[in-house]
Amino acid sequence: MNVSDVNLDWIGNIPKNWDVKKIKHLFKISKERSESNNENNVLSLTFNGIISRDISENEGQLPETFKGYSIINIDDIVMNPMDLKSGWVDKSKYNGIISPSYYVLRPISNSIDLDYFTYQLQKHYEEKIFFEFGQGVSYDFRWGMGKDTLLNFPLICPPLIEQKKISLFLNKKNKLIEKLINKIEQKIILLKEKKNSLINECVTQGLNPRTEMKESGINWIGKIPNNWNIKRIADLGNFSKAKNISKDDLKKTGHPCMLYTEIYTEYDRVVTKTVSYINHELFECSTKISKGNFLFTSSGETVEEIGKCVLFDGDKNISIGGDMTVFKLHEQNNIEPEFLSFVFNSAYCQYFKSFNSRGEIVVHVYEKQLRDMKIAIPPLEEQHKILNFLKKKEKSINSLIRLESQKIKLLKEYQTSLISNIINSKFSIQKENDNDLY
Repeated sequence: MNVSDVNLDWIGNIPKNWDVKKIKHLFKISKERSESNNENNVLSLTFNGIISRDISENEGQLPETFKGYSIINIDDIVMNPMDLKSGWVDKSKYNGIISPSYYVLRPISNSIDLDYFTYQLQKHYEEKIFFEFGQGVSYDFRWGMGKDTLLNFPLICPPLIEQKKISLFLNKKNKLIEKLINKIEQKIILLKEKKNSLINECVTQGLNPRTEMKESGINWIGKIPNNWNIKRIADLGNFSKAKNISKDDLKKTGHPCMLYTEIYTEYDRVVTKTVSYINHELFECSTKISKGNFLFTSSGETVEEIGKCVLFDGDKNISIGGDMTVFKLHEQNNIEPEFLSFVFNSAYCQYFKSFNSRGEIVVHVYEKQLRDMKIAIPPLEEQHKILNFLKKKEKSINSLIRLESQKIKLLKEYQTSLISNIINSKFSIQKENDNDLY
């Protein structure tokens, strides 16, 4: 879509002394390129800002040659024009190089406050304004913006003194909001640590602090109650693998299915309903699991989370994708599956999975390693007591975590709304009060 052909009602009314200027009258797209293959400061554009990566610490993750990469100076504005759906833009705090697929914007006028225009460009990403002017294969694939479209894109341009006032105000507000968010995030971390510590204590020592203990013979388990046993999980059930289902196979409706990435992003310890679906033909030939089956992720980004396990507790069979290991208990095992779901996600089991994982860039844990994992098993009656206790505690702590997470969501919504309204001059700076954040 051509910018010149579009109604710009989204800009709305602005003060009489403000202006609307095309990006090409404010910035140029830098053509400066690296001539060296041995640059040390390769930059990445993330939602948390532009970060610096040392090549020597990232061998295997970075290209072999950096000749032709875009050169970035401190205070250059960098944006991702090829992904208008989930891309980003930010001002650099570093000198370095970045992939030439990014645009590097440099001011051509002295009447520019870089922070102010960074806020405005970020607003256009968040509100999908840039998205409306994109083109490509589809909305979900390679939806980007060409140079001519970007350079002709209009920006609100107040006088320099007002740009500075706005950016100083927003910098102050954002610093305060980020401080509050960090404080809440730390509280969430502590709540999760408390929950994990409680789970690990209960599935290794039980609920009675006065019970007699014995050595388990496993370093990462330590002592266990006298009437508990150590079992190798391969002796408790069967392992199997699944066929692959890709994201491209997913439908809005159909037969329920689960992908391994969703175990990290969508599900907690127990799953009863899925968020994804596939068609009937794929369902018929897919690998299926039933109530009481466990799924271990086979790969992940860090050793700390590798092998996350969920228990499927739904009433109808579901299909599963690849990169997961399925575990099904033998019948007549005197083991409560949901108790075992706490065990498989406990700190001591996670330590085993992390210790036995393989890989650096992508971390893997295989069925062979999982088969040899040893766990502490109490009598069935005690399993039920521990399970009921942990479910109550988990519910209480998770409720607190959701409450704190909602506070973060509201703060971020407020932050986005504040930036948008001030950039569009719909909100007076003088109206704002820091006490409103508390």
